[in-house]
Amino acid sequence: MRPLRTVFLYTAHHLGSAVVFNAIAQCPHLEIAGIVRGPALPPTRDGRMRRPGLKQARRVGLRFALTLYGHHLVQRVALTLAGLINPLRGRGILPCRRLAGQHGWRFLDCPNVNSADGKAFIKDTAPDLVIAAYFSQIVDPDVIAIPRLGILNLHPGWLPAYRGAMSYAWALVKGEETGGATVHWMDPGIDTGPIVVRCRFPVASQETVSALMVETAWHGAELIERTSAALAGGGALDPVDVSGEPAAHYPMPKLDDVRPLLRQNRYFHIRDIAQTVWHGRDTRSMPEATEMSRSNL
Repeated sequence: MRPLRTVFLYTAHHLGSAVVFNAIAQCPHLEIAGIVRGPALPPTRDGRMRRPGLKQARRVGLRFALTLYGHHLVQRVALTLAGLINPLRGRGILPCRRLAGQHGWRFLDCPNVNSADGKAFIKDTAPDLVIAAYFSQIVDPDVIAIPRLGILNLHPGWLPAYRGAMSYAWALVKGEETGGATVHWMDPGIDTGPIVVRCRFPVASQETVSALMVETAWHGAELIERTSAALAGGGALDPVDVSGEPAAHYPMPKLDDVRPLLRQNRYFHIRDIAQTVWHGRDTRSMPEATEMSRSNL
């Protein structure tokens, strides 16, 4: 059994991405060949870079825009401090770039993975597999075609019921009693590729969006580890049959969507982020998956 040469796609200063990479970096079935970091705000479909501003604030609502910025800022600060302190402690979460530096893995800071630089970097690593986790860019078909096996995407929600942006937040907006995580093959659509494995797990009554995001990351990392073991062993991964299940796509939430969560102080808590970064996987008793649908893993 040969480890799979793997390129990891992630979003800068995103705790979910960091949690997943810290977990799969130790996976014996994966050989990290390269890491590509995308910006917090993805480029437009025509490749232009987005900039935060009044237009985005008007679209989602000023209060929610400030909440999103605060959430991003706390994650960024926490991961920066973790990069300085956690190597001395020998535990906790490390930023993806810090992990790459420790192990000598190739790293590309790439505003647009579909650019010439992004394509050249992935081609040059000659990967068997690309793994994307909380990666907010839409990947072009010619990039998807580069790795020998394809691109596995970790989606932080139960597919196909929760396609689209921030599905973990939408699960709380909709009052779901379970969260979900799904690993699927990426295709040109948005969260529409063949599903390899997915799981559901219970959500606490006063769960915050930030805590649920972390839980989807830990569960998603376990799903990726299962999938990579099967692929490294030469297994054929037949897609999960979801033909009889309802599918829905959710856009980026707006203020009216999350207003109840904001009123209940359930969007993000600094302690959720700090505990995860400081303690890593031991931060809390993770809820066990109550349902799993999978191909022949």
